[in-house]
Amino acid sequence: HQFGLKASEHAVLLRNLDGEAADLEAEVREFTEEGKRGQLQECLSKVAAASRLDTSTKVGQVSNILEEPEAERLRAIFRTNNITTDMLERDLDTVDQYPTFEYYLESSGHCRAPETKVASFELCLFARNIVETRLKPLLATLVDEWTTDGLLSSTAGAGIPPKLKVCNSFVRRYLPMERRDLNRHQDSSSTVTVNVLLSHLADFDGGLAVYPEALNGQALGPAVFPESGLGNAVVHRSDLYHGVQVRRG
Repeated sequence: HQFGLKASEHAVLLRNLDGEAADLEAEVREFTEEGKRGQLQECLSKVAAASRLDTSTKVGQVSNILEEPEAERLRAIFRTNNITTDMLERDLDTVDQYPTFEYYLESSGHCRAPETKVASFELCLFARNIVETRLKPLLATLVDEWTTDGLLSSTAGAGIPPKLKVCNSFVRRYLPMERRDLNRHQDSSSTVTVNVLLSHLADFDGGLAVYPEALNGQALGPAVFPESGLGNAVVHRSDLYHGVQVRRG
């Protein structure tokens, strides 16, 4: 019920907001449960507007990077490469020291699999081609904007967009009874990070969580779940706090 909360409970919505929203806390406290519902509704509408997060300076979207058959080819990588759960559990994540349940296609810009392992090597080339021909041309516009706004730096000089190349490329899975979360963190080995969704949104709840208002690792602010559909990419600056929270699927 939209107005079933006490006025003091509505005020909680305002405590982490800045600017206009913060000024509204005093207004909300003046309302009682019995009356002024119209004014309360108007006030809460202002709160909702003030609390919409602007992620444009830290998070970007690139659509239609992969088609369904291509996503399935990458999802199936654990089966086609005969990768067992035991193998995946040996590799511990540097963020939380739990098993990663991920498979690296490229590491430090080089295919992880030797050319003698034909299937694995072809998958690396397949993913690399998608990055070079589809992702990087679209990514260039976003990187240019962030550089112009002083949000990205480059060794080439101030205002010059960094020349991007693949550092690492991997497929990670989140399944029941395996990994379900990844603690919030910042990326230290990249300029920008790109996450391409390989599943349909209807198949899971949660997913990639970003914190565009975070001040530090303890003051994160509200989480935003920006994934928009299978084959679409979420791009974020490496200094953005982010993690994963899968609740179903």
